[in-house]
Amino acid sequence: MALPPDPLASGVYGLGKLLAEGAARFIERVRNREIGGSSDPEVISLIKSERRAPELGLLKEYITDRELRVQVQLGLSLRKLQSKPEFKTARDSLRAHLQRRFGTPGLHVAELVQNGVVTAYLNLLVREETTGADVHTRLEGFLRNAEAIVLFVVAEVPVEQTLEKVRMRLLARGPGTVAVFAKGTACKVLDSIIKKLRRDPEGYIIEVFTSGDQTTAFVSTPEMWFGADDIEPPKALLRATSKRGA
Repeated sequence: MALPPDPLASGVYGLGKLLAEGAARFIERVRNREIGGSSDPEVISLIKSERRAPELGLLKEYITDRELRVQVQLGLSLRKLQSKPEFKTARDSLRAHLQRRFGTPGLHVAELVQNGVVTAYLNLLVREETTGADVHTRLEGFLRNAEAIVLFVVAEVPVEQTLEKVRMRLLARGPGTVAVFAKGTACKVLDSIIKKLRRDPEGYIIEVFTSGDQTTAFVSTPEMWFGADDIEPPKALLRATSKRGA
């Protein structure tokens, strides 16, 4: 089958091949020159650059589940395509494939990778956990339960309404973490939510990561960070929380 001559159509075709065959197999075929990459250079360049990205290497170090790895890699591809308005059709095609293959949860995992939430959580885990096995277990658990763990702040929704959702999810999950993500004007709403949570008597531990116009807050019950023999959470987290709450 001849490749479409139009650059945009070519990009869509190349991503279609990626989606149909799976990221790993497609990359292997490109490496073995089974696919002529010269006809869709943008897509091939994208795939190759993401394979070499330190961020992907770090994530894969702690993610062994094959399907989660594909979702993560395609999430990074979504991020790259986001900066290319001319590839909107290709980006929409990629999102549609993610939903067909992995369902809404898989699409949301890719979107969390796209927005940097997953890498921010990994950074928190690497800093606070004592073993790589613990990081692996908690990161994959986070990805598999992202629907219940992650809340997206909408600027038009009242602060109290979103705040109550955060509290309810923390209560429903027992000792655990809820990730609250905001972008653009919604960051002001998230800032108000964080201030109110810090005044709650439950003593939530809150870690905030900001990148550009995006903010992610990880809100945890103190017990979330207990070790097997601990009677209190790690001192680094308590110090950070105390300092920000002052």
